[in-house]
Amino acid sequence: MQTSSKSSSSWLVAGAVAVLVAVVTVWALRDIQRNRESTGRLLAQQGAGLIKALEAGARTGMRGRLGRGVRLEALLQEAGRQDNILFIAVTDRTGRILAHSNPARIEQPLFPPPVMSGFMPGPHAKSRLVPKPPDGPPNPDHPGQLEDAPGDVFLVYRDFLDPREARNRHGMNQFLCPGACPPDRAAQQFGHSLVIFVGLDPAPFYEAVHADARATIFFALLILAAGGAAIAALSWAARARASGRKLSEARAFADELVANLPAGLIACDASGTVVSMNESAGAILQLDPEVHIGRKPEDFLTGELYDVFAAAHAGKRVVEQEIAVPAGTPAAPQERTLLVSASTVSTANGEAAGSVLILRDVSELKQLEEQVRRQEKLAAVGQLAAGVAHEIRNPLSSIKGFAVHLGSRFPKDSADAQAARTLVAETDRLNRVVTELIEYARPTEAARQPTDPAMVIEHTLRLVRQQAADAGVTARFEPCGELYDVDIDPDRVNQALLNLCLNAIQAMDHGGELIVRACVENGALRIDVEDTGPGIDPDLFEQIFDPYYTTKASGQGLGLAVVRKVAQAHGGYVEIDSAPGAGSRFTLVLPFTRSDS
Repeated sequence: MQTSSKSSSSWLVAGAVAVLVAVVTVWALRDIQRNRESTGRLLAQQGAGLIKALEAGARTGMRGRLGRGVRLEALLQEAGRQDNILFIAVTDRTGRILAHSNPARIEQPLFPPPVMSGFMPGPHAKSRLVPKPPDGPPNPDHPGQLEDAPGDVFLVYRDFLDPREARNRHGMNQFLCPGACPPDRAAQQFGHSLVIFVGLDPAPFYEAVHADARATIFFALLILAAGGAAIAALSWAARARASGRKLSEARAFADELVANLPAGLIACDASGTVVSMNESAGAILQLDPEVHIGRKPEDFLTGELYDVFAAAHAGKRVVEQEIAVPAGTPAAPQERTLLVSASTVSTANGEAAGSVLILRDVSELKQLEEQVRRQEKLAAVGQLAAGVAHEIRNPLSSIKGFAVHLGSRFPKDSADAQAARTLVAETDRLNRVVTELIEYARPTEAARQPTDPAMVIEHTLRLVRQQAADAGVTARFEPCGELYDVDIDPDRVNQALLNLCLNAIQAMDHGGELIVRACVENGALRIDVEDTGPGIDPDLFEQIFDPYYTTKASGQGLGLAVVRKVAQAHGGYVEIDSAPGAGSRFTLVLPFTRSDS
């Protein structure tokens, strides 16, 4: 880890130096280029200024104001004596020299016609650097070695005089023609556009550029040296702070990671004192982490949970042990299932530094597994119901018919007639069992329609009133609040209430009281079926809704399963409030849409 950190730091310093070198190099090159362009502009301005002066002198000479015998070539010769001026030439468009600071060059070509056409002079001065041609065969398209200069030439050129202006001048033949020439010679010689070339010596240009380049390179090296030293100093200073910063960051990261873990985490030091407890652990165990940090685990962990922690602190490792812990409130106790893992934390040299306990609440997963198990059982019941309906119900009808026929052939009070009646009764009972099985396995879809809940409840009580009276049970209906029409499936609701009422009557063997209450609240219809029977053990709350689970000797175990299916078809649920010896209350909660009809 330390070697990797040093390597990263070295790469960082190398990268910073590389960036500094790149930046300084770019700056130096741009500075050299700017100096080159600036010097070139100065030379171009010098040449353009000289051309303007010569053109002004030419206009004055053509007016005869420069004295007798003064010619354009004399003016060029005088101007060509200035420093860094190699030559001055006036040519026609083909490149033929008409006037030159060196009279020997008159009537000779300054450039070949193809090269001359590439200059494209105009009213404004242009510049071009004509380098010395390399050794080798001549190139016809290259300007070639100018006889006026031994090396490179910086040319400034543009159009010279207006031909119409020259022809209108009286002193044109004396001024423009070399020697004594006829008056029409100037018109013939200068009848077309003229081009003036000023050849400047670029040696000062090169010297200035080289001097600036040397100065720029010197300053660049100085900056690199100073920057490198600064980077090295900063690197050494940063390394001194890096260890502390990385340690702080590592601690902050670890704290943030522990705090945001979805699983609960409790950590103890070597003395067995809690040094860390995240929010998830506090939520799972219903504890305040801040209060319990600094305490011993035995002060707040009990039962199997503390045994696991003690085993981990003793050096044993526990992996995903399933433990049930109490939850909820004393009035509504619950139980949650936890997967608990614990292990010892060791230092690099193998010494025990503490222990850690990891908790995962898998209660919802357990509920999902139970729902899957229940759905699998329902699917099996559905398949069984389909077979029973086909294979048993039709033969039962035949058996009942033969039993009725046989019973009619015996005296009413004879044993044979009694046996026939018993056979008919048992056939009817078996047929009811098959009917309940088919009803349970049938897909339950609520056919909602505007319904008065009071009418459904009163109809149910009328159906069970005689059976309640035979068992010594008093049945009554107590609406709580206003009841109005709601969208429910009256047949299915009646079926669920009938099962609940019959179960309540059958539970009260020695008489009792059956009370049905109904109210509308929070967008749902709540129907309570309460009895004064022996009650139900809370451990059986989930099992009693399973198909074929019953605590009665003569029951089939499908009544409450049908009740739950009806509630789920309405998007609702069933609640139970019961305890042994305290009676039972089943609440059917059915969400609805209020009917305006």
